[in-house]
Amino acid sequence: MEKMTERHAGSAGATPALEEDRVHPDLMDRILRTEMDYPKYISNFEEKPFGLIYHDQSDPDNPYLNHAIIFPDQVEDLPGALDAITQFYLERGIQPRVRQPFTKGYFMDHATEFRIKGYDIQLFAPTRFMLLENPNRIQPTGKLEIRELTEWDPRVAEDILIPDGNGQAVEEIKRNIMGRRYRVLVGYLQGKAVSMVTIYYGDHGVARLASAETAAELRGQGYARELISTIVDMHRRESSLPLYLWPQNITAEKIFREAGFTDFFQEELAIATYHS
Repeated sequence: MEKMTERHAGSAGATPALEEDRVHPDLMDRILRTEMDYPKYISNFEEKPFGLIYHDQSDPDNPYLNHAIIFPDQVEDLPGALDAITQFYLERGIQPRVRQPFTKGYFMDHATEFRIKGYDIQLFAPTRFMLLENPNRIQPTGKLEIRELTEWDPRVAEDILIPDGNGQAVEEIKRNIMGRRYRVLVGYLQGKAVSMVTIYYGDHGVARLASAETAAELRGQGYARELISTIVDMHRRESSLPLYLWPQNITAEKIFREAGFTDFFQEELAIATYHS
């Protein structure tokens, strides 16, 4: 693999070693803060007295790039905050959404206020966060040519994103490549892009395995395993930051466990969506 650049914020020596951070009392808090801040570097955002508003009119249907976060300790007038959020998004032709800021029970405790303001609350299964702690047990096969992208490669869209129905993510990945906080690795097979994985280095002393995707017709052949193994080994060589993720499905979770990730904690996830 081509040698990595110094575009990211996770160079070795930036923070204490992983073993020390694993028992650090604020590691969980730093992970949750990173989750809430993550869209700042791939979307537009505005800081408000009650929290944050993320918005991207070029991709208005992407909920990850278009949502507000309310911080309970900053809210003096919840109905007023919801009115401001609703007006902000409707003026831009975007469906208003509010994400619960990892404060268990907050949305349900205020369900009446949300309902009166036209919002429906959806509770999801607890989000399980995993932390890289164990040795990487994946044995690389060498089938893929693995490169770190420092400029956009249209094959990522043509071979992976668009055929899989994720064409809306193209601009997001382009921004990731250009941003110093991201490292994007792509695996190629006979000149075709087959798998992609991204690490994000945030402001709170942790790194996030942000995305992993393989061309739909080539899944189940070990390409994602090989790419994840490569990026995990790369991270351990070049950064002392704790690396975390949350698995999106059972298959991905199995691969992440092989790569050395273990369960760390769970948090309640809730989204309020405006329908009135």
